[in-house]
Parts: sequence; structure tokens; C-alpha cells
Amino acid sequence: MFNGIKIRALEADVVSYPASVLVLKYAQGLYGADQEVVTAANLAVKNMPETNRHNLFRRPSGVASDALLFLGVGPLGQFGYRQIREFARQALIVTSQEVSNAYEVAITLHGPGYGLDELEAFESEVAGLLDAIREGRIPKALTRISFVERSARRAAMMQETLDRLSESATTSGQGSTRIPDTERLRSVGYDSSEKRHAFVAMSFSGDYDDHYDYAILPIVRDYGLLCERVDQKNFTGDVIEHMKGRISSATVLLAEVSSRNPNVYLEIGFAWGRGIPTVLLCKDKCEDLAFDIQGQRVIRYGRIRDLEAKLKEELGGLLSPC
Repeated sequence: MFNGIKIRALEADVVSYPASVLVLKYAQGLYGADQEVVTAANLAVKNMPETNRHNLFRRPSGVASDALLFLGVGPLGQFGYRQIREFARQALIVTSQEVSNAYEVAITLHGPGYGLDELEAFESEVAGLLDAIREGRIPKALTRISFVERSARRAAMMQETLDRLSESATTSGQGSTRIPDTERLRSVGYDSSEKRHAFVAMSFSGDYDDHYDYAILPIVRDYGLLCERVDQKNFTGDVIEHMKGRISSATVLLAEVSSRNPNVYLEIGFAWGRGIPTVLLCKDKCEDLAFDIQGQRVIRYGRIRDLEAKLKEELGGLLSPC
């Protein structure tokens, strides 16, 4: 509980989850959950809001929530950690203005699919919610905020983070305020883009989810780096420019080359052109490496445990643990 408001994360489908209000972004284009909801509710794109504006849809068909609130934000490639924090703050502020009797606000996690570190993005979003709660600019009837997430692993990570933040919350006065006031929450989102990070180039195929979730992601974080990658479905326009910027400032690029994904080779080539240290990873059974990387040092692995051990050793030669 944060100042009387329960914030939680749960594994569920955003279309079928019932809440007073479901708050989504419109990044001057439709992506992921935003697109699913618009399709399910049969909403016209022409009714989506411009940047810094919002549209409320009451009793939408095809969606379980009582109302849909879309906040217009800038293009996806410009929707970084700082913008995510402000989006979350505005989500509660605008809801308080439009649906003052809302008792539950549903929201989704933004960032991981188009290149942001999922934990950093989540904490930025939570910090924005707490900003609005601290300011008292929330619906009067609000008792619960629910992060709705389809991935079981990611939902568990989010809930663990919330539990940790709840434990660190302090009570002041007569017990009226209980909101975490850690150094990290004061700065997360504002300084996130300046932190050291690894950029991961790999296929978003389900065949590689466990490799990323249980080997690459935890090892990168062990070395104190943010872990970022871009969903290949989002390789368009401003997202490509965002990708170039994040690769250019990366401490290291990790590339899984087993699938010969063309976007992975695009990212490798750009990293080489910028002189960014690059670690190439490949499954033992993969013999069909593209000509572009033949002759380069490639770390081969078998099981995920093998990948974890070899990546830890390789990064140990490049980086210092946090």
C-alpha cells in the first residue's frame, strides 16, 4: 500500500481485464497493447489524441474496462525513461479530472519492446505514479492501480519490485503518508538515459526468450548495466534513430547470431562502425554463419547455463562488476 493506494502487477490480458479506467499511450502510431485495445474496441485511429492531449472513451465495446483513456505522447523512439515517468504521473492526474470516481486504474508497462531496460522503465513508471500520489492529484475513490502484463516472468519481476519498494516505504506524521523516498526513486527516469548500458541484438523469436531472460539479462545487470534491445517489429523510422543513439552510447553490444536475423546484422554493423565492443554469441549446433561475421571470434554455447557461464567470463574481461 502506498498512501492508501494498492499498486500491484498481475499476469492478465489487457483487453479482458476489468478496471474503472485503462490508461494507454498513443505514440502517434499504434504498438503492442495499445494496438490490441484499439482493434478490440473498434476505435478509429483518427480519434486518437495528438501529443500532450488526451481522449476518453466510455463503455467501449470489446474491452472489459469501463473506460479507455489515451494520452497522446511523442513518437515511440522519443518516449524514453523520463517521458515514461511523466506519462504515469499524467495518467493519474488526467484520470482524476475525467473519471473522479475511478476506484481502479489499469496500466501497462512501456519501454521493453522498443529498446528500454524493463526494470528501469518499470521503476520510472512507478515513480511517476508515486509523484501523482504524493501530490494528491488522483481520483478521490482510487484504491488500486494494476499493472497488467501478459508475460508471467515480467509480471513476477514487477511484483517483486513493488514488494521491495513497499518494504522501503516510510511512515511519517500520524501514519498518513507511506511512500518510498529512496535516492533511486527520486532520480529514476531523469538520469536513466545517462547510465551505462548494454545493447542486445537478437531475434525476438520465442525460441530465444529464455536465453535473454535467464542468462543475458541477469548477467548484464550483475555488471551494473541497463540491458536494452529493440523488438524487430519496431524497426521503423524514429525507433531506428533511437536504436542508433543507444548503440552509439553503449558500453558493449551483445549479439546472438544463431538465427541470421537481418536486423541483428544491421545492429552489429552499426556497432562496428561506431567502434563499440561487440560480443558475438551462437549456439553450438549453428554452422551457417553469415559471411559478414565469418572469421570473427564467436562464443559458442550449448545449454542456457553454458551461455550464462561463458557470457559472465567474457564480460568479466571487458567490464568491472558493480
